[in-house]
Amino acid sequence: MAGQGAVLAEYTNLNNRRKMLDLGGGSGSYSIALCNANPNLTAVVVDLKEPLEIALSLLKQYNLQERITLCPADFHTTEFDQDYDVVLLSAVLRHISPEQCLRLLSKAYDALLPGGLLIVQEFINPEDNPKQSLRSTMMELYLMIGFHSESGNRSKEEIALWLEKTGFKNIKVIPLPTQTTLILGEKP
Repeated sequence: MAGQGAVLAEYTNLNNRRKMLDLGGGSGSYSIALCNANPNLTAVVVDLKEPLEIALSLLKQYNLQERITLCPADFHTTEFDQDYDVVLLSAVLRHISPEQCLRLLSKAYDALLPGGLLIVQEFINPEDNPKQSLRSTMMELYLMIGFHSESGNRSKEEIALWLEKTGFKNIKVIPLPTQTTLILGEKP
């Protein structure tokens, strides 16, 4: 799978990881890319029913039905097992309020085993690029109208602070060549 999934796989080292929880995973494309790049990795993709219908067809196309499980659920209200060594949140935090972000990050923390890795992938607005600023402003307006009045692009500093407040350590911010940024944190 090409595109952003390939970039995500390139910039994350999951060689020794076995089980990933992909919250708000939509079509499952990132789980597919990460499982293809890491043969020992399995994944559980959690999202609402409709996006997972697309994911099912992709899983069949990539022959990953045995390694990726689809879980139709609302990640805000669902409790998760606490045996994951990776949790992925891609373009999720921008759709919810800061309070919901902190609750979701806390749930991600609880789902991880000690030494587990949180991967947050978000669109971060580069301060020095006016074109990106206009795009970011338009996206924030869309998010506020379509999702929540406190939705919008988050700063890397804000997300890193949330990870720290939630208990994550060894927080790293990695700008990607594709307009997204990774913010990684480990559960001690």
